[in-house]
Amino acid sequence: MALLLSFLLLLELFWDTSALGPLSSTKGSDGLEFELPTTTNYETKDSYKAGPIGVLFKMVHVFLRVVQPNAFPEDILRKILQKKFDFSTEYEKIIYYEIGIIICAVLGLLFVFLMPLVGFCFGLCRCCNKCGGEMHQRQKKNGTFLRKYFTVSLLVICIFIRQVASW
Repeated sequence: MALLLSFLLLLELFWDTSALGPLSSTKGSDGLEFELPTTTNYETKDSYKAGPIGVLFKMVHVFLRVVQPNAFPEDILRKILQKKFDFSTEYEKIIYYEIGIIICAVLGLLFVFLMPLVGFCFGLCRCCNKCGGEMHQRQKKNGTFLRKYFTVSLLVICIFIRQVASW
């Protein structure tokens, strides 16, 4: 069943890439030729309707406001461009501006180092029969049905996500 699911997902991937058409330009290797807009009153829209993923955009903006709530220090940028920047006197402004990103980086490094350590300790306890559970799991009566149900559910969810993404 997993082989069938893999084959169907691979077939779907090939279908998507073949529907895109040729990736190279048909104009030749001289370069790309773009046309100017035909109307004289060409205006760009300053708003974007996100549709169903608007919630994700809002989550990203909330995260960015939490991580970096301070305004960008434009005076430091001006000093860098004028080559009058002295790091020994201006480091507090830079740290104040970047403190959220520094905290996220420290938490990420802690995660990178602590997660394998905790996994190693858990694996050691599991091998020594100290953490509970049984070494040999019992098979349920409806185990084959559940595997087939989860496989079909995964296939349906993947197709649904693909259809939503192509809107």
